[in-house]
Amino acid sequence: MTTNYSTLSFSKVCSIGNRLAANGHSRKEAFSIAWQIIKNGLSVSVAGVTFGNRQTALKRITAYDVSQRKVYLEPEPGNPFDHSAVKVLVSINNSAKYHLGYLPKGKTHYAKILNQNSTLKIVSGSWSHRNQDYETYGARLVLAV
Repeated sequence: MTTNYSTLSFSKVCSIGNRLAANGHSRKEAFSIAWQIIKNGLSVSVAGVTFGNRQTALKRITAYDVSQRKVYLEPEPGNPFDHSAVKVLVSINNSAKYHLGYLPKGKTHYAKILNQNSTLKIVSGSWSHRNQDYETYGARLVLAV
């Protein structure tokens, strides 16, 4: 028996759209975002990657294949600067989790729509920007369901 992809997609869109609408989006906006997530994933740049020793960690992470990386989102309600902050954590080959940064302020509500059937992927690993004196690394995630 084959799965009807369009029915499966529609079911996921409804589930995500309803969760987004319940978290403050208009229905039209919620379902538009839900379709985008199902079709393409939702691309998000990780904020705060230059804090502390995160640049060193990102440089090391680039040595590993995307399939070896696992990304986690963890709400941080005790954050003194933003009570809706969501940490972005990564582990390599199921090792200890390392804090890479945060979801950007306007994107933290997407963490609420993800469930245990969702996956987070680091797309094309990290990227770097080379200047004469230094190299800066960043991370971009695609939230896919």
